[in-house]
Amino acid sequence: MKIVSPTSEQTTMKIIPRESSLYVAVIIRDEATKNVVSQDVYPTEIVGNYLQMVFDYPFAENQAYTMEVFKIEASEYYEQYESRVEGGNGDFVTSDCLYKFYLDLYDNVQNLIYRNNLFCTSQELDKYSINNERFVEAPSSATTFKF
Repeated sequence: MKIVSPTSEQTTMKIIPRESSLYVAVIIRDEATKNVVSQDVYPTEIVGNYLQMVFDYPFAENQAYTMEVFKIEASEYYEQYESRVEGGNGDFVTSDCLYKFYLDLYDNVQNLIYRNNLFCTSQELDKYSINNERFVEAPSSATTFKF
């Protein structure tokens, strides 16, 4: 399980995938409802033995998520889209182009390379405990019963 912070800033995540890829499709589902809350394409960077990516999804406090990362074989789709946006001075004209781009891209998603659970908390990560302030240890003088 990976721990993420509830922030609107970008989240950098390192994973150890089954195989590396320059671009990955990440699908994040809410653990309680099983609904997809985010699906997007991210460029990656190899850092040591890890594959690093930067998310821009605003995670909600005390929420659990599942994350699936897919290797994208068709990086040329991403590069074509990027060149179209830069060529048009970054102006968004119609959603049809964006929809077709993602449809083409997700049709070329080949392999699941990583899967994990995410949990969002504002606790300090080095002091994180899933039982924070919920579990109270019984005093040592507690009464015991024999049956």
